[in-house]
Amino acid sequence: MKILDDLWSSVSGAAKVRVNDPFIGTFTISWLICNWNQVGLLLWGEGKPSERINSFYLYLTTTDFFAFNAIFFSPLVFTLFYLFIFPWVSLFFKACIQVVNGKLYKQAINVELYRVRQQGDLNKARLLSDPGKQFIEQSVQWDLDRKSEILKHMKDRGGRLKSKAVEQGHKAAEAEAIAAEAKSRANIAQHDEEHKKNQTELERQRFNVNSSKLRAAAASHRFPSAYFFIAKLDEILRLDDLQLSLAGLGAVVAAIFGYEDFQGVLDDEGFNNDALSRVEYVYYDSELLAARLEAVISDEPLSGIDLTSEILFDYIILMFDGLPYCFVDLDGLEEKCVEFFEEHSYSMLNHEGVSGAMAESDTIFDEVTLDSMNTVAFDRGFSAKLQADARGSHRRDSSVSGRTMTIEIEITSRLQVGKRALGTFEFHDIHGSLDDMFEPEEMDAEGL
Repeated sequence: MKILDDLWSSVSGAAKVRVNDPFIGTFTISWLICNWNQVGLLLWGEGKPSERINSFYLYLTTTDFFAFNAIFFSPLVFTLFYLFIFPWVSLFFKACIQVVNGKLYKQAINVELYRVRQQGDLNKARLLSDPGKQFIEQSVQWDLDRKSEILKHMKDRGGRLKSKAVEQGHKAAEAEAIAAEAKSRANIAQHDEEHKKNQTELERQRFNVNSSKLRAAAASHRFPSAYFFIAKLDEILRLDDLQLSLAGLGAVVAAIFGYEDFQGVLDDEGFNNDALSRVEYVYYDSELLAARLEAVISDEPLSGIDLTSEILFDYIILMFDGLPYCFVDLDGLEEKCVEFFEEHSYSMLNHEGVSGAMAESDTIFDEVTLDSMNTVAFDRGFSAKLQADARGSHRRDSSVSGRTMTIEIEITSRLQVGKRALGTFEFHDIHGSLDDMFEPEEMDAEGL
């Protein structure tokens, strides 16, 4: 009996292995589906068992094996379709569903942000409409204080210009002293030239040693900075059981900061913690970054892992959510530029580029509004040219409207690291000019 049990175990184990095989199991099920009528007649048909077996045997032996039939060809076609074509069809529909879900999620976020902003505006309007609130009086008082500060600033401008003239005189005297000192140093250098010639070889050797030390120190500063981004991206990918090689992670970091490859990151002396501490925004071009990420994925041996450039881009966004940098495209930079303008709009009135027009206008400007954004460019840094309007009341009578002034502004953000990492926004150039006292329609009416 033990021999029979061992024999049965061997036969059943071999059968399970064959059934679990992807091709054999799929082919068996396909064959049963294609020949269900013959199998049904064999098991439950009319007549004696011997007659049904003979009929099934005749069906198998008389049918052409290699013709388009249900014995071999049709089950084989179904098996190949199920194993090789159906997974690609399933992958395509999953990708379409993922794109739709992403757009729906983004739409839901935009709707929620719009609702929150509208609710904030409503709350602000309710507060301002309540005359019993004490902060309304404070707001009026703040406006009066701001006007007083502007008047004080204009009165002190003359004193500052005078102090600048005095400072220029001191600088001229300092320049003469520096020139005299340089001449003295030149005489000393001429006397020491012979002594330096004798020590040239020794100094050259010392220089080579120091250069090697400096290069090693600079590399030691750059590698931890680059490794930080590699480790951060690898940590986020591993949360979803995804993994890129070290070369792939380095290529992604190089693509983010605009380098050709990761060796360019290590060779750049400006890629260090000090430079990264001055970075505020990391700009990306969607098309260029997508092409770079696609190249990285194509070079990776990702067998059995479903990773696309869109998914890898989402992980990059997730990585920057935990970093003190803003990862934005050109439209996002424009929005940040407008926010910077609105936050510092009143400080522009203290700029020298508008001081002449303000002095000529006899106007206390207390309102600066953005009119248009004319040009936006990204060429070794971000640059945007804006036009704003400034309005206010007359200096001697606050109930009378003053002159209006057009302000041309250029806002820039300089490159700090690589070709994509930018620093804070700053006013590069501001120029104000007074508008005509009469509108064109009024001037035409007077001419008529």
